[in-house]
Amino acid sequence: MINLLPEGAALWIGRQLGNGMYFLDPEHREVAIQNLHIAFGHGKTEEQIRSIAKKSFQNLGMTAVEFLRIPKMTVENFKEKVAPEGMESFLKKVVEREKGILVLLSHLGNWEMMGLMSKVLGEPVVVLARPVKKNRWLDGFVFEVRKAAGLEVIHPKRQAKK
Repeated sequence: MINLLPEGAALWIGRQLGNGMYFLDPEHREVAIQNLHIAFGHGKTEEQIRSIAKKSFQNLGMTAVEFLRIPKMTVENFKEKVAPEGMESFLKKVVEREKGILVLLSHLGNWEMMGLMSKVLGEPVVVLARPVKKNRWLDGFVFEVRKAAGLEVIHPKRQAKK
């Protein structure tokens, strides 16, 4: 259903999901607040810390909604949303080496959208991803979305045994 909505409406729903989780998941809310206290020390007021934590939950809700929209996203849609810096230099290195390249990315923004890079590059992209341990259905769903984006997913523990 989320794919039937305009992007703005879908992201609004994601923010509301984040708001709901902020209030309904006190354990993770407190972890976020504690981490923000560590990060900012006395540089932020309690109100500012709580505001940042709430916005982080909202961002996670929007990330979840965007993740659900990935299978319907085209390369053109992706290019409108993501502007990787240094792409020409990166591609030149790939061609020069004639081998794979290890790229490490942080979980900054919606890291799942980077899975579509395989379609942009026209080259396979392999990722290491831990399985969702507590929910096999969710793990299978996440795996299928990543596969639809063009990724080959390797679970680190499974690969280590080979």
